[in-house]
Amino acid sequence: MLRALAKENFDDNTELQERYGSWAGIEKQLQLPEQLACSVDQARGTGKSYVLYGLALILLAEGAVGVSGTCYVADDYFADVVHR
Repeated sequence: MLRALAKENFDDNTELQERYGSWAGIEKQLQLPEQLACSVDQARGTGKSYVLYGLALILLAEGAVGVSGTCYVADDYFADVVHR
């Protein structure tokens, strides 16, 4: 998961290699190494819903999550509820 992605990025990125010195140096900094995780920090009105919808589609396409039902959200839009 995150550990594999970070390792691939570390191997290909000389700036990370210079900053952390070794893979062990960056591996200590990983907060959730065995999980898929991200942070979406956007201001109001910048399309967070579209970003989250896109992330959900990617996770579904990759098989990281599955569909478990439907829930209704604000303004009569609906979305599939995903589960791990």
